[in-house]
Amino acid sequence: MYFSAEENKQIEGCRFCFMCRHICPIGNVTGREANNPRARALALSMVNRGTEMTPDMAEAMYECALCGGCTNSCAVGFDPPAFIRSARLMSQDAGQAPAKINQLIKKIDQTGSPYEKKNRSFPGLPAKADILLFFGCHTDDATAAAAVTLLRKAGVDFTVMADEPCCGIYKADWMGRAEEARQTILAAAGRINAAGARTIVSVCPSCTKAFVREYKTWGAALDARVVTLTAFLADLIRAGKLQPKKSDRTVTFHDPCRLARDLEETEAARTIIGACANLKEMFRHGKDTVCCGGGALALFRPDIVELTTRERWRQAESTGAAALVTACPTCHDLMGQTRPDMALTGIEQLLLDSLD
Repeated sequence: MYFSAEENKQIEGCRFCFMCRHICPIGNVTGREANNPRARALALSMVNRGTEMTPDMAEAMYECALCGGCTNSCAVGFDPPAFIRSARLMSQDAGQAPAKINQLIKKIDQTGSPYEKKNRSFPGLPAKADILLFFGCHTDDATAAAAVTLLRKAGVDFTVMADEPCCGIYKADWMGRAEEARQTILAAAGRINAAGARTIVSVCPSCTKAFVREYKTWGAALDARVVTLTAFLADLIRAGKLQPKKSDRTVTFHDPCRLARDLEETEAARTIIGACANLKEMFRHGKDTVCCGGGALALFRPDIVELTTRERWRQAESTGAAALVTACPTCHDLMGQTRPDMALTGIEQLLLDSLD
């Protein structure tokens, strides 16, 4: 009922496999076997055989960041986040989902976002334009202002939505293939389409993933082409519309998992960074990046995400770089909460600071 035939095949295959346990950023910092894909698959295999899902089992399903590290490293192409999402829907129907998760879902229903709503206004922008700059729920005001300034400096004709809808990805992640999640996504798609843009430039990789990969699976469709802000900015640099001056500063880059793995985009950010500074890579980078914990998990278990961000900072410091650069509003926020004596900057600000 809850798992597809392919998901059941993967549950049975994953339950005795230990090959990705060293990859999981959550299991690595908590040291709990329940936080690894193998243990989650074993629990679901037991449920499929008649064992009742317990609150502990349900909580373990929600302690996954859905970062796809296990999927990226799987030699046979299995995708544990897919059956973990389905298990979350099972836990919802069984009344076993954690109370905090249900509170967060209720907040989305009541306010439209899991975060505090931001109604942004940038004087001088047209009411409608062919290009819509979409920030996402987690983008802070400083990042939003930097993105707007960069597009203005490049002479781009664009607009923003003063009252953006939540893209819906958090509700889909927390509820699995539930009708309530689908309705949230359909409503968001309708609002965005009403803006009338031909191109959406998306600041947040999670929103971009929702637009590009998730919406079609939910029967939603956007009329506009969707590009990441990093890809858009890299194109502006290549076209000479933004001309940064490269400094002798050395930085390292944290690849957002949804940008590098889900969207398979790794080079655009490096084009931007390479035009502004020297890059020293972390050992785990590109598609092999380590998730910092993720916004959905941070809202549920901030204690776990504090551990994952501290571990990622340890890896960043080992490069000897002067600063860590992020290309995701969520990563920037979470990494900022545990920042050691090392600079942290968003890629938008890095580029802006490099311009005349």
